[in-house]
Amino acid sequence: MNIEYLPKEVVSTIEGIRKTHKHHIEVKLINQRCYLYESTSVWDKERKVVRKISKYIGRIGGDGVFVEASRRIPKLESSINKERERRTPKNIYLSTKFEADILKELSTDGTLRNKELANKFGINLGRINKYRKNLETKYGIKYYSIISPNALGFTRFMVFINFFNKKPSLRELNEILLNEPMVQVGMLTNGKYHMVLFILAKDNEDLNEFINKIRSETLLRNYDSEWFISPRYVEYGMIPIRDEFISYLGGFIWKKTKLSPRPTVGQLSQREFTIIKEINKESRVKFSDIDKKYGFQKGASRYIYNKLREIGVIRSSTISIEKAYIKYLAILTLTIINSDEFKKYDEYLLTEMLGELPHINKYSYICYMDSPYGLMLVMPVLDERELKLTEEKLLRISGIKLDITIITNLFIGTFCYRKYDNTKSTMYKKLTEIKNAVRNNKK
Repeated sequence: MNIEYLPKEVVSTIEGIRKTHKHHIEVKLINQRCYLYESTSVWDKERKVVRKISKYIGRIGGDGVFVEASRRIPKLESSINKERERRTPKNIYLSTKFEADILKELSTDGTLRNKELANKFGINLGRINKYRKNLETKYGIKYYSIISPNALGFTRFMVFINFFNKKPSLRELNEILLNEPMVQVGMLTNGKYHMVLFILAKDNEDLNEFINKIRSETLLRNYDSEWFISPRYVEYGMIPIRDEFISYLGGFIWKKTKLSPRPTVGQLSQREFTIIKEINKESRVKFSDIDKKYGFQKGASRYIYNKLREIGVIRSSTISIEKAYIKYLAILTLTIINSDEFKKYDEYLLTEMLGELPHINKYSYICYMDSPYGLMLVMPVLDERELKLTEEKLLRISGIKLDITIITNLFIGTFCYRKYDNTKSTMYKKLTEIKNAVRNNKK
């Protein structure tokens, strides 16, 4: 694999091992972890072909430390295995278009029952039961409710961090940040920044108080660093809300008093908080089970859920493909340096952002930001050639500066990998409006 996107410490370790090793060293990035294999070949007298033998020799952590394998078991690779490696993601993952169609339906509405799916596709219920169960196993499908922090009075922020001289270890970062409810995603990265955090805060004052606390009252005070903060807005895609944040919302439960006869923005009733907590754990939980668990009247949970939908706290339900089989995640940052030039490529960029891979959307998350002024695209990389092609496509856009950052460790939270029906997205609606305007101007 191309190691240029890996952290400098990891690249240095790989190069050092290659120089001192007498056999060829292969590098494989599996689930964002770096594994090394010793490759040799032998002549198969019976088949009269050369066979490759791979020995796993160890892995390299994000800090560049090589952990040697406890034992080395040679693996004889046949021509069949070689062919599997050459296959495209389309051939590996999806066996039929029908599978993709079901993934798209569930990604767009995770509440769909099997009976509704059977009616949509015009097939019998037994067959759809089988397909859905197989897909849930094959892709490790997890169901999520999409909860909007904006409707609860929270603003989405990104924090970009660079460290000088030395960097904190992963153990230290987990100790500092893992239990912080405001942090939804924590990423170690290689590129323009060393670490990126996605944070939810009430306002700038709330955010500054949080950042000052972790920079001065935790182990981070021992590390020189620079921090850049940017609000996120107009986002596409979904980031699951962590249970720690839901528990944090429990501190904002409204209690009726003379001074507070009605809840303010961000305040929830005890029952509303209960529903959000339960569906965040399991979006397909039965309302009757919630009623029974908390002693609510029959139908109370469904009523509260629908109310939360109406006011936008709960937007919809979706799925995440936990077994997405990606190599790593790349962050593509488009900094707008000439707005007039950039606007000329609205249709081109929207078409790119609506792209799809065989079993998931091409981009898991997209958002606009203020600093640097532009937009961010999070791309699951299945094939490095796809990343190179995407880079070439984006560089055709005038008025931007493109930066590529590789996520080497997603140590807090996760992104949602799904195959959302983009024809139902606001991006597609905007693209259609642009195309119609172009047609009308030509008339």
